[in-house]
Amino acid sequence: MNETTEWRKTYRRIDGKVRLVIVRRVNGKEQIHIIDNPEKTYSFMEEPEESEFIVISDESKEKDLPIPEEKPKKKEKKEKEVVLFNADVDSPINRRFQEKILSDYIPPEEKPIVFVPCSQTKRGQGGKTGYSNSPSHSFMSPITRDENIEKIVISDALVHVPYKYESQIPDYNYPIGYMSPDQRSMHIAKNAKFLELIKKENPTRKKIYYIGSNAYHDLLVDANKKAGNPFEIESRISGTQTLGSKSHELRDVIYMENPQIAQKAKQKTLVEFTIKKGEKNE
Repeated sequence: MNETTEWRKTYRRIDGKVRLVIVRRVNGKEQIHIIDNPEKTYSFMEEPEESEFIVISDESKEKDLPIPEEKPKKKEKKEKEVVLFNADVDSPINRRFQEKILSDYIPPEEKPIVFVPCSQTKRGQGGKTGYSNSPSHSFMSPITRDENIEKIVISDALVHVPYKYESQIPDYNYPIGYMSPDQRSMHIAKNAKFLELIKKENPTRKKIYYIGSNAYHDLLVDANKKAGNPFEIESRISGTQTLGSKSHELRDVIYMENPQIAQKAKQKTLVEFTIKKGEKNE
């Protein structure tokens, strides 16, 4: 390359496209090297190999194009740091709560039991406390607002929380999906004991119900297996968008299988309708 007089890095329009190139002149003839990798750097003493150049024209009159200004790179969004606290299935405070449930809770024999997933809202809006005030549990209102159905939350940190105990739960932040294999095994073992308690208190109960995501469903199924499969599990797997329709569907199944519950609900609806009608006539 002794005959090379000059070379430079610039932009040229080639086949209708603006390309980054290295231009050199050899014996009055202009040659260019198209740079496919803009990140590659060439110093004055580090010219590309001879084979990398192609002759475009012996007497090119093509002018160099202005080098476009580099656009400032967008700042990458920093993920919010998740602050965990009391995020352990077997922490002392969580263990005390679990033991309280096992010693105090008596499942009402006359009510069908529906297990529902934990929610992100555990404490909070407008001074209200509990899972039942969360958006996801509101979507499940055909189940969660029915007084004839016993609702039990499958909690990541607390394992099992009957609705009647939701105002007593210890505070925690245990993000969904955080559970390690060891924590999961511990969760299943603890929930298996809870299912054994339900079977002991309600020996004639053969079936329990579940509505919600796959993750919590799998925890319940595995706990039931560990307890020796004391119950048949009727499930409706659902994402947030279909919680409402799936809840109606599951409630209809519960009413069909428990006609005494359906009758109570019907009587309550009739009483409420009569009261409202009387208020309108006054």
